[in-house]
Amino acid sequence: MSEDLPRKDAFIEMVTAKASVDLRLSDYHPRSMLVVPEHEVRRPRFPVIDYHNHLDAQDPQSVLRIMDECGLELIVNITMRVGREAFEMIRKYHTAAPKRFATYGWMDWSDLQSPDSFEEPGIGWRNWWSTAPAV
Repeated sequence: MSEDLPRKDAFIEMVTAKASVDLRLSDYHPRSMLVVPEHEVRRPRFPVIDYHNHLDAQDPQSVLRIMDECGLELIVNITMRVGREAFEMIRKYHTAAPKRFATYGWMDWSDLQSPDSFEEPGIGWRNWWSTAPAV
């Protein structure tokens, strides 16, 4: 071996290596080699709570049917809407099943520095929260 050639750093070679692979995800069909007994679980043994979901585009009655089929006791629904639309989403799910949905509205922080940021005209946030039904 010649002493004149610079020594290659194996780590640098590894982290700078480039590979060209032509494998689309649709062409990937892995086969499991794990062989174990199969146990189909139709219903959970204990009550299930889905603590993070976004149901804005869903119909509450359709969601309730799925929940009943799967054994879901409660869904925590996080709406990405703000203001009047958020309150409407809260009402929509609370009216459908107050003990099965807990819906939280997203906060609009755009005018937080304004002294009346919690008193949006036409909504009356403080008033709405003081008269809102308990969930």
